[in-house]
Amino acid sequence: MIVGATSNSGSVVNPETAMRLTAVYACVRVLSESIAQLPLIYYERTGNRKERAVAETLYTLLHDAPNQFQTSFEFRETKMAHLCLRGKAFLSSTDRALAEYLNCCRCIRIASS
Repeated sequence: MIVGATSNSGSVVNPETAMRLTAVYACVRVLSESIAQLPLIYYERTGNRKERAVAETLYTLLHDAPNQFQTSFEFRETKMAHLCLRGKAFLSSTDRALAEYLNCCRCIRIASS
């Protein structure tokens, strides 16, 4: 069963059917790849100065490899595509180290699937 909104024409519209349209696919791809290629630098503030926090666990997880299956680029590209198509992005059990770190620090709420 396909879940999604039904248009006036009777066609079901959901992320999977929308991605079959070249215009939607191209827009999602441009946004996802553009965001993923931006430099990801994690800083920590010490007084009035800020320095790269390369020794921090979060820096390593986000900058190098958030999980054993993806590079940082692929991870951010995938999460941005999910945001574009579904309006939200979740960390899965394969992103356990990142999810545990963020939950431990209470930076953001994580919903694992």
